[in-house]
Amino acid sequence: MTEIPFKLQKIHHILCFLFLCFTLNNVSSQNNEGSILLKLKEYWGNPESLSDWNSSVAYCDWPGITCDGNSVTGLSVANMNINSTVPSFICELQNLTEIDLSGNYFFGEFPKVLYNCSKLVALDLDLNNFNGSIPDDVDRMKNLLFLSLQSNYFSGQIPAAIGGISNLQNLLLSSNSFTGPFPSEMGNLSKLEVLGFGYNDGGEFSILPEFSKLKNLWTLFMTSSNVVGEIPESFGDLTELEHLDLSRNSLNGTVPSGLFLLKNLTSLYLFNNKLSGDIPQTVEAMNLINIDLSNNTLTGTISSDFGNLQNLSCLAMFMNQLTGEIPENIGRLQNLKTLKLFTNNFSGVLPQDFGLHSKLERFEVASNNFSGNLPQHLCQGGELLGIVAFSNNLTGNIPASLASCNSMTTLLLYKNRFSGEIPQGIWSMYNLSTLMVSDNNLTGQLPDKIPGNLTRLEMRNNKFSGEVPSGVGSWRSLVVLDAGNNLLSGKIPSELTAYAMSFLNNSGLCSLNSNLNIQVCGSNVGKSKKTSSQVLVLIISIAIAACVLAFLLAYFVTRFYRRRHMVEDSTYKLTPFQKLGFTEADILSEYAQTLRVNEKVDVYSFGVILLELVTGKEANDGDEHTCLAQWARQLHKEGKPLANVFDKEISEPQYLDEMNTVFMLGIVCTNALPSTRPTMKEVLQVLFRCGHQVAYGAKSERNEFDVTPLLRNANKWPSTKNDSDLDLDV
Repeated sequence: MTEIPFKLQKIHHILCFLFLCFTLNNVSSQNNEGSILLKLKEYWGNPESLSDWNSSVAYCDWPGITCDGNSVTGLSVANMNINSTVPSFICELQNLTEIDLSGNYFFGEFPKVLYNCSKLVALDLDLNNFNGSIPDDVDRMKNLLFLSLQSNYFSGQIPAAIGGISNLQNLLLSSNSFTGPFPSEMGNLSKLEVLGFGYNDGGEFSILPEFSKLKNLWTLFMTSSNVVGEIPESFGDLTELEHLDLSRNSLNGTVPSGLFLLKNLTSLYLFNNKLSGDIPQTVEAMNLINIDLSNNTLTGTISSDFGNLQNLSCLAMFMNQLTGEIPENIGRLQNLKTLKLFTNNFSGVLPQDFGLHSKLERFEVASNNFSGNLPQHLCQGGELLGIVAFSNNLTGNIPASLASCNSMTTLLLYKNRFSGEIPQGIWSMYNLSTLMVSDNNLTGQLPDKIPGNLTRLEMRNNKFSGEVPSGVGSWRSLVVLDAGNNLLSGKIPSELTAYAMSFLNNSGLCSLNSNLNIQVCGSNVGKSKKTSSQVLVLIISIAIAACVLAFLLAYFVTRFYRRRHMVEDSTYKLTPFQKLGFTEADILSEYAQTLRVNEKVDVYSFGVILLELVTGKEANDGDEHTCLAQWARQLHKEGKPLANVFDKEISEPQYLDEMNTVFMLGIVCTNALPSTRPTMKEVLQVLFRCGHQVAYGAKSERNEFDVTPLLRNANKWPSTKNDSDLDLDV
């Protein structure tokens, strides 16, 4: 056997030694990385969410840890409920390429300690409590491809150094408080694909012409960020752009024609700005799915080119100054779901193909000058949620096909010239909640039954005739009913006592209640004494009701005031708003339930005042756990004697029935669900009768007869705080 030369043996020994050193170093490195992770866990307070980080499992198998081989390359502790800072030793994980700290409570300024993570390509600090400004030397993180600082408290100007991170592909800065302007160096981010800058509540920003140099940009998101000035015409050069959202800003000028030439564009959102001028007529962006140019001051017509957009799902151009007719081919688009063109100056006949080729969900063309018939096939796809076509010049019958449209929740056709009867099937559409057909030429009779979810029925100023049906007991879901100024006849059923004022100006109707401004059944003088001036009668009746209401309130307020202020030298002074127990938070919470200011908020406030007057308590003085309104409702549910809680200073025996009625009315007015509260008209009606009894000593024939129908309606609903938004967006 040939002997191995000495030099070869020496080389062999050296190689073995080096391999052993590498192996030991690798084992040491692995053990060290595991120790660093455990140190991080301890630094962050050993949160329960990181309980699986323990030595019984290999650290590369721990949640949120990514390894390449046995080396940690990714660290994700998203949504782990960590309330801490970022320690400097985190970069001792020398091969880290991705760090995700989003959805926690990390605080402090931008963590510059991460500069030492030299291999970092992705950093996500989204949804934390970081503050301060972005450092002027942030370009030291030169390898970053992804940087998200969204939903924090960063402020100040965006530094020019941001343009030095030349490889950056995603820059997400939304929901902060940055101040302008954008640094022109952002135009150097030639590889940028996504720029997010929405919901910024700092200073004003203008769109830089340099943004047109971002040739790889496919998403630009700048909604609600105080963006002013014009949209650069050069945006038409962003050939990769797919999603452009500049909505809810103060942009002016025209819509660049080049935007509608971008072949890859799918979504264009420019709504709620101050844009003017004509809508571009040439449309070659054939991939467009969503177009929303609403709430500007745009003029001109809609080009027939829009009817060539076969992928179009939503076309919204409402609240502008657009004119002309709707191109026929738009009605033939096969993917169209939402059409919103209300509050413009459109005219002509609506394309009759709407709904025939696509599954329409929303059809909103109100407040225009459309004429002719309503399209017959709007609900052919079976997914139509609502038709909003009021305030036009539409004629003909309401389409019979709508009778089987069980998906529909809203039908608003008032202030048109429709004729004929309401299709019978509409009264059986179980999802229908709002039906408004006032100010037309509709005929027919009222139905025995209405949809169980119908809460608003308005049909005044038509030619409905016949008697009010006996089946009105099934109408208890209604909150608003207006059938005035029709040709109805006969008696108003007792079940509709609370809605009697809803039948004014039906000359053939009579009521069993002499306190209403409606002819009393069996009276021979009603017609002979009735003048042709119905407006005058209405004004006088309202004036009388207002006077009686003032008397009632003055009576209770005087007694209430005298009890608390019987001192020799007492003087009047203004009562601060807060003394009534209403706070800004109370009112805002009411607005949040309905997403707009409406009468139901006033009804709630008035209901609290009624409860204060009759009990002598303050608005926030129920018991130790509840406010007055909640306490009163619970008292009623428990069936306890109400007389025990009335203000002793005014609870005279002869007024107990009236006080009981006012107490119950206060409960109804403060019902948790706004849609179940009575209208002020109904409240006034109850107080009118109650006030009449107080003023003239009359006794009611049965206790609570005024409030019971309202209570039945209120108790039908659960005590939730969810209410639908009843604007044009049905």
